[in-house]
Amino acid sequence: ADEYDPSSVFFTDGDSDRPGLADENGNFLTGDKLGLLTAKLLRSGMDDSERLIVAVPVSTNDGVVAALRATPGIDVILTKIGSPYVVKAMDDARAVYPDAKFLGWEANGGFLLGSDFRIPGGGILTKLATRDAVLPLLAEKLLARTKGLKLSELIDQEIPHRYNAAGVYATFEVDFGIRRDEALSLMQEMKKQLLPDLRDNKFVSYDKEGKTVLEDKVVSVNFATGQAEVRIEREIKGKKVLTFEVEKKAISELYRPDSPDIKEWHRVKSAVEGIFTPERGFPAVLSINILDGTSITFADIEKIAGKREIGIEDTKVSHIRPSGNEPVFRNYAMAETQEAADGIRDTGVGEIIPVLAREVWLGMTKSAGTRAVRTGEEPAKSDRPAIIKEKFEKSDFFKSLSESEKPEYIRSITELDRVIQEGERITTRLFFKLGIEGYTWGKRLPDSPILELMDKMTVQEKVDTIYDNLTGEQLEKLDTIFNKLTEEELEKLKKSYPGPGEPSTVWLKKRIIEEDVVAERWFGAGMIDMGAGLVSLPQEVLEYWPEEIYGAKHVAQYGARNLITSKHLTSKLPLSVQIHTFAEMITPRVKGTAYIGVNQDITAEEFEKACRQGRILDVLNEVELEPGRSYIVPAYTPHAYGEVDVDEIKAVTAEEDAKGTISFFDRLKFLGMKDRWQEWGISSLEMTREQLAALNPERLKKDILTMKPEQLESTRKWLKTAEEQGALRKIDMSRLEVAPVLVSAPETRDQARFDIVGSVEGRFLSGEYTIQDKQSIVSPGLLGGRQHMLVVYEGKVRLTTSKGKVFDLERGAEMFMYRNMGESYTVEALEGPAVVSAKVMPLAEVYDLSEPLRVGEEIAGTGRHTFAEKMSFVGYPGVTDTFDRLSIIDQMTTPPVIAGREHVLTVLEGSIMFRESDGTPVMALNKGDKFPIKEGYPEYIIDNVGIGEAVVRVDYAKTQEEKAVYATYDMVRKHIAEIEAAQVDLILPEEMFVPGGKNAPGSALWEQEQLRKYVNNKIRITTYSAHMGLKEAAKRSINEGAVAVLAATKSNIETADRSDPEVRDFLFGKKGKVRVLAIPDIDKEEELEDRGWYFNREVEGTALLLAAVTPDQIAREGEENAADDLQKLMSQLTHRDIPRQFLYYMLSYDEMGDALSRLPASLQKDAFGWLSFLVKNLLLTMPIKPYTDEALQQLENRRKVMWSV
Repeated sequence: ADEYDPSSVFFTDGDSDRPGLADENGNFLTGDKLGLLTAKLLRSGMDDSERLIVAVPVSTNDGVVAALRATPGIDVILTKIGSPYVVKAMDDARAVYPDAKFLGWEANGGFLLGSDFRIPGGGILTKLATRDAVLPLLAEKLLARTKGLKLSELIDQEIPHRYNAAGVYATFEVDFGIRRDEALSLMQEMKKQLLPDLRDNKFVSYDKEGKTVLEDKVVSVNFATGQAEVRIEREIKGKKVLTFEVEKKAISELYRPDSPDIKEWHRVKSAVEGIFTPERGFPAVLSINILDGTSITFADIEKIAGKREIGIEDTKVSHIRPSGNEPVFRNYAMAETQEAADGIRDTGVGEIIPVLAREVWLGMTKSAGTRAVRTGEEPAKSDRPAIIKEKFEKSDFFKSLSESEKPEYIRSITELDRVIQEGERITTRLFFKLGIEGYTWGKRLPDSPILELMDKMTVQEKVDTIYDNLTGEQLEKLDTIFNKLTEEELEKLKKSYPGPGEPSTVWLKKRIIEEDVVAERWFGAGMIDMGAGLVSLPQEVLEYWPEEIYGAKHVAQYGARNLITSKHLTSKLPLSVQIHTFAEMITPRVKGTAYIGVNQDITAEEFEKACRQGRILDVLNEVELEPGRSYIVPAYTPHAYGEVDVDEIKAVTAEEDAKGTISFFDRLKFLGMKDRWQEWGISSLEMTREQLAALNPERLKKDILTMKPEQLESTRKWLKTAEEQGALRKIDMSRLEVAPVLVSAPETRDQARFDIVGSVEGRFLSGEYTIQDKQSIVSPGLLGGRQHMLVVYEGKVRLTTSKGKVFDLERGAEMFMYRNMGESYTVEALEGPAVVSAKVMPLAEVYDLSEPLRVGEEIAGTGRHTFAEKMSFVGYPGVTDTFDRLSIIDQMTTPPVIAGREHVLTVLEGSIMFRESDGTPVMALNKGDKFPIKEGYPEYIIDNVGIGEAVVRVDYAKTQEEKAVYATYDMVRKHIAEIEAAQVDLILPEEMFVPGGKNAPGSALWEQEQLRKYVNNKIRITTYSAHMGLKEAAKRSINEGAVAVLAATKSNIETADRSDPEVRDFLFGKKGKVRVLAIPDIDKEEELEDRGWYFNREVEGTALLLAAVTPDQIAREGEENAADDLQKLMSQLTHRDIPRQFLYYMLSYDEMGDALSRLPASLQKDAFGWLSFLVKNLLLTMPIKPYTDEALQQLENRRKVMWSV
């Protein structure tokens, strides 16, 4: 402006839908004020009798709103923020006021013309209900010329002197040291503090997925006047609609005096006053508006006292609003001067939002001082050790120590705090179960594969290691055994001493260990070894650092503890038959034998009789264990080991393991003791109580024959429960055998890979790294930033955390990974191949589209989170209903997929308590009971109150869109092997994607990377503009030998230039063989506003399945193949019963062969008849919409209820 002396300076954003304007002096005019000028120009071209309705977001400058309302013939509707809401407000108002004219704009100035307008002195400007930057920029010039004013003079005359400012707080992740997903969770909790939880005056509507949404009718309360603004409900096109129009009502009209809603409004007012304090420059709270975020109007009560009307000049506004999908909090400010508005903004983003975030975060973590915050009164870092010390001193463990021991333990806990804060290694002492504890099984120390894990160690070194790690109780037992040695036995031990003189007592005790048997090595179960000069600590102390060790989400789901028991177990003789109240998984390291479940349906009484008579092998199901597989043992299933070398993992603590286990048959080990049988004159497992007692005097309580009466009664109850749980029915091992699933990229699987070995009940995942020599791999997302245990089984590795810490780990080393060590780590094989096992407790996020899981695994309700299992869905024509099955371990809340929808719960197994969301009991339900849930029912809680897992069936009607999703994903999963083998070029409309490179979620390159990573690295996506038509698509190249699939819109096909040689060569000529998928039009944005699902993945999935089909498969009708499933899928996606022969028309033109003869004669002469047939008979009816701001959230919702490719 200084250089050129212009009448004005104007500019736009990159795609020219948001205008920017400055006057001749360079003073910037905000978009909402520019909209006001445009509205005044357009109003001047209307008749006085005509009505103009203006829709603008609630964040619009309140001076602009006041000026509009003061203009005769203009009504104003305030909406939520975003152009779709502005358009909705205009559309709703048009249905009620058909003779009015409509316009609107966003605060950024993007203008939406909802009607045709006559320009003063000009022609008719037709409506354009999408953001426009040109009209506002021309309008200010025309208005200034009409009035004979400079732009600065026009602004001074027409726009009220009310100023606004906006700022963002976007440093959650830096200030709190948290991940993006944790920042979003924190924002949700902050939002709850600023919004009232209203129960009354609700409106039931549906979101874009067809799910029930409860909207608040009351959107603002004025605490000075006692009035509220209430959104008006109207009937439009036969449907009840909650419009953005409001009417004022007295609070006494809306609520009873004792209404909880009144208390909620005052709770929010108090919360606001607690942070918007007079010290920060804020007077009293006048009103609160919750239409979109929390907009607070402040006023000096003394100054406005006695005024009949309060003007905007008496107020200031701070509008706080979280982003819907980014870790960002915005603050919109309005005041009487620009300086005052800037001050409100700066205080909001610099003090108020960070202080609120800190208070909420501390409440979430329940651990003061665990996170530093950029601003506010956070505890000093030096206070943290004092807080930890205080907690430790209150523990039962510390109280049990002698006064002389306590200072040593205080030094250790202080050092552990330093280790955790810096992300260094926490080492646990090795923990073994030994023969000295009374075990009569396992393998002798020199031969034990458990000890072989400790690489490059002699037998003596192994014995030393075990002795150094014995617990106090184990040492006492060892002393007892040593003291019972006879003189003869003691002399025999002394003779093996190689050195001069007499052996020490410790050396002799170690010889007992060497001759003993080693049964189990437990991982991560020992004391925390604090190193030289410091005493070891119990693992329970880790709960003092819940966030640093586990993270907020883990704590919310499981508490501040690790619920995994993992061990390596060997057995030389068969073990006792057991039952657990929980499921477990076994992974054999070598071939072995186990007995899992029963081979016939049997009652508890019959099972006990078989135990008593020694016929247990007649009813147990024998399983040959194979390395490379895992085997699930369901809860309450009788099982026993033969000779094995296995890993065993359970989702319980060691204490819960002991309490939830019962042994009741201890005679299998005698199968290999023929000599002993002959000594007793026994020819089978049948023996008397006296004979068993003589054979095994220390194990009397482990067998039904020798149990005391009270133990026998308890065992019978367990067996009866097993029968009720279905655990004594004939077992189907095909459902319980698990193959590893590759998680890492297919193209690197030969160098380094991570496989999911298996999972039980969603309570843990067991995985394994396999890394070739000098290769490396980055930890997968499901382990990133999570507490888990690593054990090096083979080779030597170097682990480097994302914080730069480096650890070299030899064979047999354990590595306790925790949250503060960083978001990820790299494992490099220094000596390979290296094998490293990993055990983790999964969170909800692992079940998403980027983490493929084992095919056939159920996603079930676990802990305090809920997931629906893989849909038992036959979604083809005529099918309207289906059901999900929820497996509940502890407690679950309403599954997202059925929230607010009408459904029926049926208890299939176990017992549950149905509760309101506040915990109020409603009804207890047992096996077979049903409970109907009406549409709009609020969220609820289901508690598992029985023994073992509760299983609940959920019946509800699925939308057609949901069926399309499940059908597509299921078919692609089924034919993944064929798709992996193909080279596929997908040619898709660019309108389906967001702009950007491969790091922009929702872009074409990002989608291509996802498909290459998880499906087939030979897939390529190229895009064309659907607006430009097939001529644009024809310019795309096709890889040699690739199967090309073109997704062409209905309009593309119908308007194609049939004479264009480039198009004809693309579809019918030498350029390539192009298969075609006919999809709906996507070129009219306004037609897409009410379509909810985003079908990018479904279009890609259908195209991939089409690429796998061959003409021969289509010809072999009645055979189960890709063509058969494509036929079913197309029936689902087109809402028609598609004959098999129709599939030929989805192939390329020259692949159709005889199928062309089935076309009408007129069409046979024109190759384009093939495409016409596609549009007429095979057009997909699923709604297709480009990615929008909400699209990624929609994907997140879908991840919770479906399987990815």
